[in-house]
Amino acid sequence: MGRFVYHCHGDRVTDVVRATNLDDLTRVNELLHDRWFDLADVTFQEGDSSLTIEFSDSAGDDIDGGDRLMLAIHHVESYCVEDTQRIGRYDFNVIRYDASQRTVTVLTGIPCVLWAVVRRLDIVVNSGKT
Repeated sequence: MGRFVYHCHGDRVTDVVRATNLDDLTRVNELLHDRWFDLADVTFQEGDSSLTIEFSDSAGDDIDGGDRLMLAIHHVESYCVEDTQRIGRYDFNVIRYDASQRTVTVLTGIPCVLWAVVRRLDIVVNSGKT
């Protein structure tokens, strides 16, 4: 079972959502739907085998920092991106997991797909810039 917890830092509350099964992905999708990310900012941390994507709440550049969420896909063995539009900034539509293929798929509204082959499902969303 996934978890949803709050962390308090002064007067700012940040939340953490962890998805370790298909039911947990619903909350991840709710948090990220219609948020935006720059494909150039998708990073793979080889040391902990995680793929991270920073999301903002608008299609703009969020010069003031805006409301940001960080998605981390853990236990990544490999990943690839199909970016047919080549515009660089995309809106999140849905994240899916295929257990038989051990594949996490991130779909956007503007055609762009990111696939990650994982050892097991373990996705974390943190609020605020990390």
